[in-house]
This record gives sequence, structure tokens and C-alpha cells, in this order.
Amino acid sequence: MFKNLRCSQVRETNETVLSVITWEQRKLNEIAVINPSESLPSRFYYIDLDAVNRGRITNRKKLSLAEAPSRAQRVAHLQDVFFQNVRPYQKNNVIYSNSSIPTVFSSGYTQIRTKIDSEFMISALEDDLFVHNVLMHSTGTSYPAISSKQLGALQLFIPEKKETEYVGSLFNVVDNLIAANERQNKNKHLWSCVPTEAHLRKNILTK
Repeated sequence: MFKNLRCSQVRETNETVLSVITWEQRKLNEIAVINPSESLPSRFYYIDLDAVNRGRITNRKKLSLAEAPSRAQRVAHLQDVFFQNVRPYQKNNVIYSNSSIPTVFSSGYTQIRTKIDSEFMISALEDDLFVHNVLMHSTGTSYPAISSKQLGALQLFIPEKKETEYVGSLFNVVDNLIAANERQNKNKHLWSCVPTEAHLRKNILTK
């Protein structure tokens, strides 16, 4: 829907989205399955806590079941969201997007099999107010961490399902514009767009 959206259109869409969305407050574990249980495959790629950076998997290890550490517990499915429980303020979370490669994440992540749009879910989880709430429920000082059970009990403001898909699509365009700016940081047009997109994301999630 938003594939070819320009900056001016995003500004107009901001006002439209804010005016039509109906919001409700729900616990995370009401709108997602938390840490679904599944047997590990015989061989897989393993994603540890240092292997995700701002929405991208930057490193992975190919392991057999016999080689797997005890932390290898979260069998990834397409569109699962993985939330880093340790130092959540870093926002090193990711949507798993390659179902052709068996992949297992560390138990240091909460696996969120969402019932709503994945792009909207990860944006809501990374909203500053939600992250602040996560930190309030975390333990530890140097390495604050929250348990999956505690995370699942926290509440999010979400629209109805159809509207989350709409907003999630818009967030995907926001991320693509920002990524394009990072690749082409001399492009003044994209640079001028980025503050607008970031402001749009913040406005939608805090409405």
C-alpha cells in the first residue's frame, strides 16, 4: 500500500492515521504466544545475544544439535518477533524473515508469535514509553533484564487488527526511508525526510 510513498504523502498519512484509529490496551500475552515450545532441528543457525543489531541479524553460527548450548531454545518461524531481554534499552530486536533456513535464538530473547502485524508489534515494543516500563520491571543495574513472563504481562496500546496492518505497512516504509538515508547520507532529500518519519512513528504510538 505504501511502497512508493513520498515524504509529503507520509505527512498527510500521519494526520489520517491519527484521526481514524481506535485504540485499546492489551497485555502482550493476550495478543501473542510467548516462547512457543518446539523441538530443535538436527542442524540450524544459532542467534546469540550479540548477533542482532537494531533490527538486523549480523552474525549467526551453524551448529548441530549436539553442539548447541543450553541457551539455544527459541525455534524461529516466519514473522516471529524476538525481543532482547537483557539491556532492552539497546532495542536490539528483530523480526525473523527467512523461513527457509532453520534458525534458533538464544533464551536471552523473548520469542513473540504475534497475532497482530509484526511490523506494528516491534514498533510498539520499541516505543520509548514501553521500553521505560520494561526497565521499571527489570532487575540488575549494569545489565538490566526482564523475564519473558514479566514482559508478557506488560500492556500495549494497539489498534484493531485491520488498522495494525495498515500502520505496520507505514512503519515498514519509515524503516526503509531511514535505511536508505543511512546508505546515502549525502542525499539531502532523504535526510530531510528522516525527522518527519521518526516523528510520525512517535506520534502514532503515543496518541
